[in-house]
Amino acid sequence: MILSQKRCKRIEGDADRLPAETEWGMLVQIPGWELHTKGTHTISRAFSFRDYVSTVKFANRIAEIAEGEEHYPDLHISRGRVRVVLYTRPVQGLTENDFILAAKIDQLRERTL
Repeated sequence: MILSQKRCKRIEGDADRLPAETEWGMLVQIPGWELHTKGTHTISRAFSFRDYVSTVKFANRIAEIAEGEEHYPDLHISRGRVRVVLYTRPVQGLTENDFILAAKIDQLRERTL
């Protein structure tokens, strides 16, 4: 199933944390995202906008999606740019939820171009 069509699920513990080889395999499904493996594994991506208002609107739309999925990214907002960092806090690493939310954020960005 396509990641953007999936729903985030309740995390049951460390068993839901992805092995490193699975992280790399899932990363190919979300082009433009970077995998960070030093310390806590995370994925991140920066999105650029023409002005601050567009930037904040995009961040607010991410917040709506995150609320619906009950999975929350770290958002770093600056003038014309939103940097999104995803990881699953309860397991201090990556789960499928992070990749699902990344795919949904990518879809959101495509709709705002």
